Amino acid sequence: MCRPRDFDPRPVSCYRPNRCTGAGRTVAPIVAILRDADRTVVAVGRQVEASLGSVERVSAQMERQAPLLAEKLATTLDALSETSAQIRDTTRKNGDALHEVLVQVPGLLRDGGDLVREGQDVVGAARNSWFLRDTIEAKSVRTLPLDSFESAGPGSAGSQR
Repeated sequence: MCRPRDFDPRPVSCYRPNRCTGAGRTVAPIVAILRDADRTVVAVGRQVEASLGSVERVSAQMERQAPLLAEKLATTLDALSETSAQIRDTTRKNGDALHEVLVQVPGLLRDGGDLVREGQDVVGAARNSWFLRDTIEAKSVRTLPLDSFESAGPGSAGSQR
């Protein structure tokens, strides 16, 4: 009997020794390839099991935390909605107030100018009255000194050059 290496351990009847040894040489590498493929499949299977375990843990964690995150997101969106509504109302009120001020400003400026002129008229009339005319000095035109020459005046050291 002829038994090829690394092959099926069952007895093989071989009536032609040359043929049996040739088949053993051809089958042996195929068997080695199959063993390597089997080891590789087992190793990949273990890695896949480990990966699936990780995916299962992550998925369980997501199932626990997703409702909490959704609730927080809903609360945040509600707060943003309320804030934007308040900003919209405040902006509208400020715009209305600004419009009222802009409508009133020209009249206020005009009335203020009239009030200043009337006040000047009253002060001028009071100065010209017999009771205050002698107690208030008349305005004289005065100039401010601009440089040392004008401020020194005649006879001072600044005018003697």
